This record gives sequence, structure tokens and C-alpha cells, in this order.
Amino acid sequence: MHVYSNDFALLQNLFGKKAAHRQRLLRRLHYEIDLQIYDEKRACCLERPWESRANNAVFQKGVINIFKTLSRWQLPPLELTLTASSLMDSRRSGSRVLGDPDRWLFRDNYLTLEGIDDVNLPQMMPIVSLKIPNSGRSWQRALPRERVRQFHPVAIDKLVSLLPNLEHLDLELNMPRPKRVELQSKHWLAERAPLTKLKLKGQWLLSPALFERDIEFPHLREVEIECALFTYDGRWYYNGDPSTVQAKYPRTRVTHEFQEDSDSDLSLHSESEQGDRWDSFKDQFRDGENSKHIWRTKPDVQVFNPLIKALVAAILRMPNLQNMIFNIANGEEMAFVGMEMRGLSIEFAGAGTEAWHGMSQLRDNERLNRCYVKLRPQTRWDVPKDILSLCKEYVGDAGEVFVDSLDVQVDNLIKMW
Repeated sequence: MHVYSNDFALLQNLFGKKAAHRQRLLRRLHYEIDLQIYDEKRACCLERPWESRANNAVFQKGVINIFKTLSRWQLPPLELTLTASSLMDSRRSGSRVLGDPDRWLFRDNYLTLEGIDDVNLPQMMPIVSLKIPNSGRSWQRALPRERVRQFHPVAIDKLVSLLPNLEHLDLELNMPRPKRVELQSKHWLAERAPLTKLKLKGQWLLSPALFERDIEFPHLREVEIECALFTYDGRWYYNGDPSTVQAKYPRTRVTHEFQEDSDSDLSLHSESEQGDRWDSFKDQFRDGENSKHIWRTKPDVQVFNPLIKALVAAILRMPNLQNMIFNIANGEEMAFVGMEMRGLSIEFAGAGTEAWHGMSQLRDNERLNRCYVKLRPQTRWDVPKDILSLCKEYVGDAGEVFVDSLDVQVDNLIKMW
């Protein structure tokens, strides 16, 4: 069931006291908070500070309303999807011009719950699944009409803290500048919450510290992690030789009819009613979000290997794990060349479970524990012996570890052709 906050009164009427029997039938709810409507002439301009403040107020009110209302209902185990959008956003307006996501997808512009610290929100016992869909910038992952507003990870932590029976957590987001407390909260969540499924998608900034503590993760059965190419402290997981490729510079975004004069002195945070334009491609390039650095094709053994070693060691402390997949640099170049060129993925599949991606080696040996390391055509990485040893410890004596380079597959196809 998909309900907008503008129809909140209708939701209350449908499932209120006079229709309590319907409450016991509600198993999936997608609640979308309606944000402020903005002028059509500003559809391709930056969201101004006062607009952000107004949207935060609306977002906070929407969260309070739905949580307090659901807490009074007699619900079965409930799967909740939470999003926020404006009627003017292209995803809802159906326009390619209206609601350009760049107006709110700029640095650290997130919906927060900072204003409800003093509000006593109830614990939501019935909610067993929480999904916050894609809100990242990467247009290869989500077309403009599919993008939704970004929730700050601290706001997500606050929501999760109200869900003691949460079993499934599915997050896709564009990470802000990371803080240690955010990494710690994700670690605490994986350790102590009864999560069985954990998906972190959208190029997360990860550190080995997320996995290093010697504590079991007793509930996790399915894990999916997408890692960014650079670390939380600005280092790169990949290196290489920049002289091997021709230097490229960020393109300039297409000019819209609402763009201000190039000589305008308006700042990005101007309160003016005029267009506050900004070059999103160059901004993303400077921020590192659109940093191709396509010459970086070789994982840095000093930075990348400790992350993978900590990850694989943590898998050994997940006694009920069925499937786990880790991706880095996968999908970033798909729209340009038809396939990911320098990606790397590591998948673990337990005995009796089906591999997520249906890889033939994993599928043909479902009775065994399996580990599959897949390197894309331009990726150059030799699996270190200590990491390989941990992988073999996971699969056991009868299990198998596969290391597969896609460039070998491509060469074979060329020879066959």
C-alpha cells in the first residue's frame, strides 16, 4: 500500500478505530512524505536554505505522524518503506524539466530529524523490515524520475533505534562526510539488532574498523555491500599509472532556460528569487563523487587488502550466514561502455543456498560452502595468501574458492569468434 502524507487523514479513516479489523491485514506500507511545492521557474535551480528548512520541518512532522499513528494500531509484522518527495519532482510530475534532482542532490543536503530530539517517539514493535530506496546521485543507478530525497544517516539511525524487532534493513543512499559515530552505529546495529538481512547500497565509504572488532554477528543471513573507490579519510582503494590514459575533464551541464546570467554574483545559498545555478558535473568532480580516475585499476595493497581481510574475517563470525556479496567500482561505467571495466566482487554462499548472481561455479556446487572472487577486465589484483586462507577456512575442506578474471573470459570469447 502506497500512501502520501497529504492523504494521511484518509489513511487514518481507512485503518482507524472504526476499521480496526483492517489493521491486522496491513503487511506492507510505503509511506511517502509530501515536501514543499516550489515554483516551476526554480525547477532547475538549487534548493534555497529556507526551502531546506521548510522541507525538514515537513519531513519531521511526517515521521512523527506516521510513527505515533502506527504505534496505536494492532498490526501484524509490517514491512515499511519510507520516502519523501515534492509533487514538483520529476519522478511525480512526469516532466523531464520540472524537479531536476540536482536542485536538492548537492553536497550534504539531507533531510534530518534534528528537530525531534525532545519528542518521545514510540518503539515500533511490529515493524520487521525497513527500506529506504535509492537517493544517490549516480544516474547510472537511478534515472531522474526514480530518485528520491536523501535521508541523513543519523536520521536513519534514529529511525532504526525505534525498531527493536527489525530483521531486514535495505538502504541506498549517497553518504555524507562520514563520522566515526556513524560507522560505530552501523556496527552496533549489525551486532545487536535481530537483523537477518543487511543491504548497504550506493557507494558507501567503508573502513576496516567496521568489521575488525572480535564480536559475532549471530543473526545475519544475507549481506550486500557496495563500497566506494575511496576511503572515509580521502585515500583511494585503487591506484595505477595515470600516464596510461588520456586526461579528461568534467563536462559542463546542459543550460536550461531558467539559468541565470553568467556574470551573476549570486551565491549557491542565495535567498534571491532568481535562478541559483551551479555546474553539477564540476561540483561532483571536485567532491570526488564523479571522479573517474579510470587509470586506477589496481587495488592498493596497503589500503584495500586490510579492508578485505577484515571483511572476510568478520564473515567467519557470522554463524548463520547464507549469502554475502561485496562490490567495489561495479556499475560506475556501465552507461558508457556497456559493462563495468574495473570492478571487483567477492561472494560467499553457504551450503544448500543459491548464489545471488547465479554464477555457474557456485550454482553447480550448492551442497558446499563457496567463495567467488570476480575481477573485471581492467582490474589487477592477486588475492593475498592470508585472505585466501581465510576464504578457505570459510568454505572448509570440501568447499571451493573460485578466482575468476573477466578478461580471460573475454579473451576466450574472442578466440571462439
